[in-house]
Amino acid sequence: MDILKMMCRVYSILKNEGWNKLWNKSLHIFLNNYGYYLPFYNKSMENIYKWAEKNIYTYDIYSFDIFDTLLRRKIHPPELPIQLACNYLSGILKRQGIHINSEQLLAKRLEIAKMLQGKALIQNHDAEFKLEDVLRSLLKASDADDTIDFAELLDFETGLEELITEPMPYAENVLKLIRKSGKRLICISDTYYSGSQISKILEKNNLLHFFDHIYVSSDILLSKSGNLFKHVVQNENGKIIHIGNSVSNDVHMARCAGIKSIWYNSKSERNRTRKLSKLLSGNDKFKYVNAIVKRKHSNDIMFNLGYDVLGPVLTVCIHNIIEKIKGQDIKRVFFVSRDGFILKKIHEVLAAGIYDEYDGIPHGDYLCINKYTLTLPSITRIGYEEINDLEKVIKENKINFSLVDFSLADILKSYSLYTEEFVDSLSSNGIVNIHDTIKDVHKSDVIYEFISNENIQNMIESLSKLAKTNLYNYLSSVGFMGHGKIAIVDSQSSGRTTALLRAALGNHEDFPKMNGYYISYWGRETPDGINQSTLDYGLLTDCRTEGQLSHLRLNTFSLIVELLTKPNHGIPIGYRTLNDRTIPIFKKTDDAGNYRLRSVVNDGILTYTKDYAKYYRAHQLRPEQLLSGAKESAARYISFPNRRYVEELKNYYINITWPIKMNFKLIEDINFMDFVKIKGVRKKITKSVWFEGTLTNMPVPGLAILYHLLYKPYFYLKRYTIALILKKRELYG
Repeated sequence: MDILKMMCRVYSILKNEGWNKLWNKSLHIFLNNYGYYLPFYNKSMENIYKWAEKNIYTYDIYSFDIFDTLLRRKIHPPELPIQLACNYLSGILKRQGIHINSEQLLAKRLEIAKMLQGKALIQNHDAEFKLEDVLRSLLKASDADDTIDFAELLDFETGLEELITEPMPYAENVLKLIRKSGKRLICISDTYYSGSQISKILEKNNLLHFFDHIYVSSDILLSKSGNLFKHVVQNENGKIIHIGNSVSNDVHMARCAGIKSIWYNSKSERNRTRKLSKLLSGNDKFKYVNAIVKRKHSNDIMFNLGYDVLGPVLTVCIHNIIEKIKGQDIKRVFFVSRDGFILKKIHEVLAAGIYDEYDGIPHGDYLCINKYTLTLPSITRIGYEEINDLEKVIKENKINFSLVDFSLADILKSYSLYTEEFVDSLSSNGIVNIHDTIKDVHKSDVIYEFISNENIQNMIESLSKLAKTNLYNYLSSVGFMGHGKIAIVDSQSSGRTTALLRAALGNHEDFPKMNGYYISYWGRETPDGINQSTLDYGLLTDCRTEGQLSHLRLNTFSLIVELLTKPNHGIPIGYRTLNDRTIPIFKKTDDAGNYRLRSVVNDGILTYTKDYAKYYRAHQLRPEQLLSGAKESAARYISFPNRRYVEELKNYYINITWPIKMNFKLIEDINFMDFVKIKGVRKKITKSVWFEGTLTNMPVPGLAILYHLLYKPYFYLKRYTIALILKKRELYG
């Protein structure tokens, strides 16, 4: 059937247009599809540069096509900017109460373009028109010419073209060479953009200053396929050579007008645009967005870690949170310290760069709360129930679920009661052995004396009331209290923080309804007896919906996010009043020495977020379309980490400060002797927080892959089995 159609088409061309037209069409199709196999085309600007070096004085005037020759678009196909402009207009119309979808607008626009081309032909011009004429006619056809600012729509489309174009590799070098030789430079473009709009696009790409004149088809209503090249010949004096990417328009038509021409047909560009089209039509839109946003790598490895790994995932997650919040009548968004600091910065960049005032994005605030500041206000007394719950958390926080001994002093620290005054009160009431190890809570004499002493319990109740008052004053000062509905955002959560907050102040009339949004959520640490009614969402991973093995990987990613993004202000341990304001009290931590490394990572993350916001209008994909790709990217980074990143992180320690102080190494060092002894490798891998990073850190990289493939299933099976056993023993809340 296809062959029959082709033969009918050939016969029609022969009958109506003759052999010459058939030859031109056939040659055009052949060269565009198979020409890169031929030896006489120029496959790169570097080739053209070498040719120009040898022939620079042969011609007086050098002419260039603009799009796909001097400039390339970061998106593909070429008509995609028109679709994006229709999406933008559809959104504006919707806000004006006019419901026309982007597909309908696109169909109208194409119809208008054909009408304007026909009108130009009737007036004895080539089939050309201006962008302004299309947009005015489109607004009129949509009954919106009186309500929508035409200039806003025009600025969007021309600004979009400025945004998505970049110089073709090595093009600037070619232009510098020709300009240095003193030759005249012109450019010729078939486009509906005006000469002034093309000049802005070239200026944005730092190419405008090279050119003496610009010939634009829409300005003079002459096209390359018509009489544009003849017009150029009439207005230029000297021997001209034209360089362009179209066989028919840039090569054949230029030669018909007496202009020498060079065909620029880059195979690498064809591969690049083909890859972009494949990514856009595929399921993983996350890769397509990163292909648009991508910039050159920095020399700083940790900046690249922030920009290439953490930044894309966190930005997509926060963008999803913003979209979820938009439809839920949430008045304020609070980012929980300390890793909430970078999440708040991402939120600010996205809110300012993607959304407008009428989108109603709630204001974001930094909230200095944690388990230290919430545990004491959430209780009135400390009994066996509270200590059992604390013991459970201590056991869960120990890597690989090994048990940890603790003392009464550790219990006091976790409730922010380990002060000189309170310890002296314990001594005066006969409780002195607070540092003795507690093997069994229910058999400990120290614990029994502590719980049964009424004076101590009354003091705890008094301190709890004071802590609750300070907490209320702080939350009121930052705008937390008194709003109907607010959102809590954090990198990871077990649900304990919001549960403690609700236990402390949940009965207060000003306490808002809370929605929790987390990069990683594993809701197991809810204290016994506390009603957890907060609505929680896990963006990257959620233990309630994610498979156990996948959850382990993604949870490790959120742990690395928390480690590498914390600001250097320390941890909040309470609140105090200063000049009628309640402010948090901070305590420095042992990881302050890693601040420089974290600041570089954060810089990389925010740089990516700014680029993401900048290029968002170049794709306009919904953030939920990118989330699955972000999850896959995070899991891939954890499973197969880059060795350069691992080497930078191998001396990094995880500092757990609540409920007791514990330090773990993120990546274990495996020396040659460990490698020789299989048990040594197994022991360190099992001990490691990030065992894939430890595998990558092996002294023999090639064998690390083998270990990874053989040991990974066994290791995950072991962790999964331990998790199930512990769950059965009710060690999880």
